[in-house]
Amino acid sequence: MDAKEAAQQIASLGRVAPAKADIALGRAAVEYQGKVTLRAPYDTGNYSRSINAARAQSSPMVPRWSVGTNMPQGPRLEYGFVGTDSAGRTYNQRPQPHFRPNLKFVGPALERELKKMLGA
Repeated sequence: MDAKEAAQQIASLGRVAPAKADIALGRAAVEYQGKVTLRAPYDTGNYSRSINAARAQSSPMVPRWSVGTNMPQGPRLEYGFVGTDSAGRTYNQRPQPHFRPNLKFVGPALERELKKMLGA
């Protein structure tokens, strides 16, 4: 392969890499979501069903994904809560971490997905 062919291959990869990286990041985010959901406290199932993975605002060159919940009890369940809330109810709720313990799986999942997508 000469320099011109190498440059063409690099340019071609440069055009498809951001889209493939976005797909890989999305797959890793969905895997993380699944692990968080499995470890989430379960009462009625509403909270665990609220945990989702979604593409966050990003540019075409910088993909971003978010995994979280829109339920107000999310931080209390993750970190615990001791005190009186705005309704006057007193709590001594222990932490039930489900997001943080699963962060260790994001890097390996993303690396695996990027290797699949980019053929490395």
